[in-house]
Amino acid sequence: MRVVKSLREKLNSLYVEDVKLYVMADTTYGSCCVDEVGASHVNANCVIHYGHTCLSQTSTLPALFIFGKASISVSKCVTNLRNCGERIGKPILVLYGLEYAHAIQEIKEALISDVLSLCGSTSGLEPLYADIRCSVIYPPETSNSANRLELVDREVANSLAKGTNTAYGIGGLTWSLPEGRKMDDYLVFWIGLDNPAFANVVLQFNSCEIGKSIDFLGDCAAEYYLVEKAKDANIIGILVGTLGVGMLLFEFSSSSLWVLKLNNFA
Repeated sequence: MRVVKSLREKLNSLYVEDVKLYVMADTTYGSCCVDEVGASHVNANCVIHYGHTCLSQTSTLPALFIFGKASISVSKCVTNLRNCGERIGKPILVLYGLEYAHAIQEIKEALISDVLSLCGSTSGLEPLYADIRCSVIYPPETSNSANRLELVDREVANSLAKGTNTAYGIGGLTWSLPEGRKMDDYLVFWIGLDNPAFANVVLQFNSCEIGKSIDFLGDCAAEYYLVEKAKDANIIGILVGTLGVGMLLFEFSSSSLWVLKLNNFA
């Protein structure tokens, strides 16, 4: 409510009086996607999305994303990052929760200073940092050439189609590997919490070694155990999509599959 009050005061100071502001709570389905369904109930023209997000493409409304600024101990993060690099001896890819994006530049500078003071050179430890895909998304029908999300997704798709596999993206982040490198060559260092975003990274890049900005050995052991258990499962249910983009979702269980039975779900 304080945000709405501040926005209203700013609009009033600009003599803009015909703009209505509405506050929408997190949806029960999942707060990472823009709630276009809820916004449609008040005929909204745009959405400002605060907090956790997967930066999924919107279908009808432009969206501005405010990631927030979670607190973090930069010195502790840098120490763990340097220790991981020294212990494992692999090139490092730094991924992070979007709420920690504000601290990445400070972490970069602190790491350079730390390594220089210890080794006199940064050549042995120069991590690759992922970038945020965008902070504004326009719906596909918008002809705005600044829709960076669409451009980034096209770059990743083209890279995969050509078999080069140098451009990657996950959880609102994007990065490109140097020529001749592949993901298996990297230690993935995660800055953030043990949340669905981190679980997604672990599952997506399960062949990579994982490091974290906090003590991670016990956590990763448990997560890798669950990954291996999933590999041994006979039946796996997968739920993909968001209500906001109009997908229809079904979940069903069957002892056996045959044509007539599947016709019930056609």
